[in-house]
Order: sequence, then C-alpha cells, then structure tokens
Amino acid sequence: MFLPSTKTSVSRGDNTHIPVNHGSLNATKATHLHVRHNNLSPNDLLMSYRDDNGNLKVMTKFYFLSLCNNVQLREGYPRFTGHSFHIGGMTLLLQDGVDPEYVKMCGRWKSSTFTHYWRDLHTCASVHIDRVYARKRLHQHLSA
Repeated sequence: MFLPSTKTSVSRGDNTHIPVNHGSLNATKATHLHVRHNNLSPNDLLMSYRDDNGNLKVMTKFYFLSLCNNVQLREGYPRFTGHSFHIGGMTLLLQDGVDPEYVKMCGRWKSSTFTHYWRDLHTCASVHIDRVYARKRLHQHLSA
C-alpha cells in the first residue's frame, strides 16, 4: 500500500506492506469491514468514517487514540500512545520468528536503535535461537 506521507519520508511518501494474518488480527479483513461499514468510495481517505449523521469525517490520530484509550481504561488497562502500536507490532513479528533485519526495514528504522524498544526479549530470543538450531539439525540430517 502506498502512503503519501510518513514520519521519515514526509512529502515523497513510501510503500508499506500489510502482512496477511488469518487469525483474529487480520488487518486486511478489518480494513475491508471499515470501508464497507462507512460506505467509503475509492476517492475517500482510508481513515475516514461516518458520524452519527452520516457525514464523512477524517479520523485523526488524536481521535483514534482517544477511542482506544477509552476502551483500555474501561477494561482496567493503562493509557498508551501511538508509539505503542509500533512497538507492539514489532514485538509480535519478532515473537513470530520474523528476522530482526526485516522487522527493522518494515518499521523504517535506519539504525539499531529499534532494539531499545524490544519487549519480551526472552521469548523473541528463544524463537530465533531455536530456529538457528533447527536449521542446523535439518542441514545435518540432509547431509547424512
């Protein structure tokens, strides 16, 4: 998907990849439901929605985070920021075994500072270490 503007590419925009997840966190399915529910046309901004009167509104970052935090607080969880989505997405990819270099590229990090945001390092590290040993055993088995 092409993003006309990003934090790091401001006016030139950038392409991004939305991974297909067939579980409960399916961003593609959620996007299709959003477009259908709000009766959006191809010319409407993706993050538009219809208010109670049917008027098209643009969902701002502030409004989106307010909605999310209202649910969080009601359920007894602490407030969070937009950066939490970036960190959470990165952590999920690492836990699922995605190579950290790909996570770095997809997150548009230019340096290794993204490692400062890693959460659940024990699980992430064990997934990657187990994968290295599994490859080694497979290679030994195939070579025998």
